[in-house]
Amino acid sequence: MNVFKETLVPIALFFLLGIEAYSQTPAADSQPFAFKFQINQPLIYRFSLKTRTATENNIGGKTSLTGKTSVIRYDVRLTGYRKGNDGSTLVHFEPYNISEDMDIVGPNHLITQVCGLKIKSQQDGIITIDTENNVGMGQANQIKIRVFPS
Repeated sequence: MNVFKETLVPIALFFLLGIEAYSQTPAADSQPFAFKFQINQPLIYRFSLKTRTATENNIGGKTSLTGKTSVIRYDVRLTGYRKGNDGSTLVHFEPYNISEDMDIVGPNHLITQVCGLKIKSQQDGIITIDTENNVGMGQANQIKIRVFPS
């Protein structure tokens, strides 16, 4: 179940890299990055992040290869709601429609789909979590509890 925790890392990294890149730009070399917001008229952006990793483990002289593919999709709605005195606009940031598909191949084959609060997971073709059909709700709730703060 640490797999779900690992999936939050790319999202957090994406935002932190954006903040870090902005903060490291020298003032003399920087160019203004601005949106033109109309009050109460949202701008919507769709993001998609696909990652693939391969890990080779050698334990006790035995080697195993694990591969993981993850696709995270989400939308962001930016809505200007008030003009500032300096000409800027205060903006409400709202991520939504968050979903993820994971495929992990190793000693076991794990396929997981997360869409909002719905989770469906199979291990070696056997459904272990399906929130729509009340299967594995204890595991699903533990996953949700770790994800909510993020």
